[in-house]
Amino acid sequence: MKKFLKKFFSKPESKVESVPIEPVPEQVEVRSNAEQIALSQIGEWLKAQEAQFLDTGNVEEEINDYLHNLREVAQRINNQIDQYIDSMDLTQLRYTTVGEINLLVSDAQTLVKLVHTKQTITAENVDRFSSAVQERARKLMEKMGSQGIGEELISLWGLNPEVEDPAQNNPLWLELNKISLLKDEFEHKRDSGKWQKWSLLQRLLNLMITSEEKVQILKFRMKANQQHLLQAQESWEERQREFSVLRNEEGFEELEDREENKEMLSPQMEQAKQKVLVFFSPLKPYLHQLQEFDPDSSILDDYLTSYLTAFYEDDDLNIIPLIRKLRLYMEDQRVKVDQADLALIMERVEQANSGKLRELQKEYTQVKSKYQEAEKTVNRALSMKYEDLKYRVEHFEAEVKKLKKQVKEIEEQIKLEEISQKKAKDKFESLVRENLGKDVEVVV
Repeated sequence: MKKFLKKFFSKPESKVESVPIEPVPEQVEVRSNAEQIALSQIGEWLKAQEAQFLDTGNVEEEINDYLHNLREVAQRINNQIDQYIDSMDLTQLRYTTVGEINLLVSDAQTLVKLVHTKQTITAENVDRFSSAVQERARKLMEKMGSQGIGEELISLWGLNPEVEDPAQNNPLWLELNKISLLKDEFEHKRDSGKWQKWSLLQRLLNLMITSEEKVQILKFRMKANQQHLLQAQESWEERQREFSVLRNEEGFEELEDREENKEMLSPQMEQAKQKVLVFFSPLKPYLHQLQEFDPDSSILDDYLTSYLTAFYEDDDLNIIPLIRKLRLYMEDQRVKVDQADLALIMERVEQANSGKLRELQKEYTQVKSKYQEAEKTVNRALSMKYEDLKYRVEHFEAEVKKLKKQVKEIEEQIKLEEISQKKAKDKFESLVRENLGKDVEVVV
């Protein structure tokens, strides 16, 4: 108790108005001639530099060539699907259902529609477009090669059953595979020269924007946690003031002594309880079996309800004859014992016969009696106030600790995002200087 009070009345931690975020250490370069552009406007500014940064005509030509070749493949896929639809006999399916075959056809038609999108494909969205087309083609090829559907298509589409490789046997599979080849060829051209740097600029811009969004979300969470932390700190301090008043009430010193005694006895009490539980736990299933032969035994009923209570109240240790009886019933196999438990059960029987169980009861009853005496109070109302207040103090202490940990973790996350953002910002500005000859500073 006195330990608790010492902790409780120790000087409270500084009141938390806010938790400042330490800036990311950096060498600040003064660039008075740099054109300062807000992060929210840098995307529009970059778009305006596209023609100067890239040879726009070549870029558009490469994209158009890629789309032209891709749409030729899509047209051949569509023609092949039409041919298959006209020739398929869905009444003779052996491995799949009509629904599965129709879904396969529908997936192929959806792929064709995706390739013929009305959306304008530019340098900014060509990656998303080509990846989406390739993924649909991949899934369609995977489905065509799966067990059941692959076997069904051999007869439905008149394929050669002797050729297992679809690349040599399935015209539709061949056209679908060309979609990946066209993507690879296009990206090889795209990833050379200035286009590669332009793509990097786009990725760096997206990284800066994403990092800023994360930082703002984290700062919002930080502010909310700071407010909760301040409230928990204030509640903790209020409980301190209430405890100061409680200390002046009559009977508090006696309560203090009893609580200190309880705190001292608590480890002994737990240790004694554990010893009792360790002794009786292995016996429980076999005492249950014994009860079937003696259902009216109040001793068995009490012990099976609560070892601790029954052991404390069993002054004459009436459980010992029942443990001996258990051994006899085990020997004549009326009580069935798991062989893995046999040695342990026999050890418990020996302990009961040798007086060790009585020694254990003496130890347990002595400690419990002292603990019960310490729990008694002459002022019930004061004790209830104390217990309630102690609970509240510990609750708010735990809350403060948890919130401080969360604030620290958020602070670290913000630092990491700001470091990532600064690296992207420095690289972005460097690429702009090297390739456009413009000194630009992104203002976050």
